[in-house]
Amino acid sequence: MAHHLQTYETFRLVVDEALGGGESRPAESSAIQTFDELAKAFSDIGGSLG
Repeated sequence: MAHHLQTYETFRLVVDEALGGGESRPAESSAIQTFDELAKAFSDIGGSLG
C-alpha cells in the first residue's frame, strides 16, 4: 500500500508542476506574452528559430 501511495503522490506532483501548479510559477509580469519575447528567450539559451 505504501508503494502505491508513493507512486500516486509522485505522479500527482509531476502533473501539478506540468500544469503550472506549485510554488515556482512565474509572476504574471514575467510571463512571455508575444512571439518576439519567446524568440528572444529562446536565443538567450542558445537556440535559433529558422
